[in-house]
Amino acid sequence: MKRIEVSSLGFTLTRSVPETCEEYNALAPKRDNPVLEDATANILYRSTFATFRDKFLEAVEKDSGVKRINSGTEKSPIWESDGKFQKRVIAELGITEDEFVVKYQVAAQEAMDAAPFNPAQRESTSDGPAVGKNDKKIAVEVMTRDADTIAKVTTALGAKLNRVVEATEDSIARAYADFRRAQAREQELANKAALGL
Repeated sequence: MKRIEVSSLGFTLTRSVPETCEEYNALAPKRDNPVLEDATANILYRSTFATFRDKFLEAVEKDSGVKRINSGTEKSPIWESDGKFQKRVIAELGITEDEFVVKYQVAAQEAMDAAPFNPAQRESTSDGPAVGKNDKKIAVEVMTRDADTIAKVTTALGAKLNRVVEATEDSIARAYADFRRAQAREQELANKAALGL
């Protein structure tokens, strides 16, 4: 085992963790290969599934003719969530969830097969909307700070976005842009809910 530095709730702490794959596997003796299982689940969750959802729902949009709602602007879009869009497609097609699955099973499998499984990729490569000047400015400011502050910022952004954010200007700028847009989406939904929309 070895001790590593971690950050949570604003605290810089240390934690004892396995130093080798063998130590990790020994902690879960009833599982066949926990290191591989957990690593595979992590890559699927953080990378493959996101690409799958994008490609699959693009195919559904094209096939169904139901367009995803943009509650932002063309320059700064705030797109309807994956789940809401899928439920709206089901409703507008007048079918059940089971019928939707049957109708789009082949398209879903094609999108999953096309989605990469790439352990070398530590962060989502989705282009998304452009990173703004202010996002870059904030990333530059973060990188002028001490290592502890940079670690706190990357850890906080990573926790909010559920992905790894590296201590580089590009990674922080992209993460901050994505975080800012997520916050705007949440506020927009809260505003609509307050108006009963």
